[in-house]
Amino acid sequence: FQYKDSISAELHNNRKGTESMAKKKVSIPQYGTVMRRGIQYYRTRITDADGKQVSLYAATCEELYEKQLEARRQVERKHPTVAEYCEKWLLMQSAKVSSSTLKGYTQNMNNYIVKPLGDMYLSEVTADDIRLALIPVSKKSAGLYSAVNMLLKCVFYSAERNQLLDYNPCVGISAKGGKP
Repeated sequence: FQYKDSISAELHNNRKGTESMAKKKVSIPQYGTVMRRGIQYYRTRITDADGKQVSLYAATCEELYEKQLEARRQVERKHPTVAEYCEKWLLMQSAKVSSSTLKGYTQNMNNYIVKPLGDMYLSEVTADDIRLALIPVSKKSAGLYSAVNMLLKCVFYSAERNQLLDYNPCVGISAKGGKP
């Protein structure tokens, strides 16, 4: 491929140079090797979503590293954080509710659900965690309390229906609260 003029060629070369500088060199870990049916493979073990150890095998270290990263991504997908699932739930609601309603949901969710619970995995949240998250809201108006309570219950019931939770921690959380 030839460039018609020298300016285009120079721009292309400059861009190529910056692209290679921007990429970080990935350090691939050293893995143990095993012989299976007379062929040597690299092996590592990871913990899957159910807490069981699973062995991964590949012919090269690079290939095994890619397999390991993909397996970790799948485990993380199966166990989203509260913040990740709240974002997904809001996206699902965007087709059903008006933009002003969605804006209110987003604001309440970010301030009263994601801030106290966002870093926790959905499956780790307990009823006590939810009650503790509702304490600051209970000092506000009854309308805000019921809105946040409704959002919490909707998010966790949705997660339960999608089989991300074995137990819904919102069961038994009182709808009454806030200042009248």
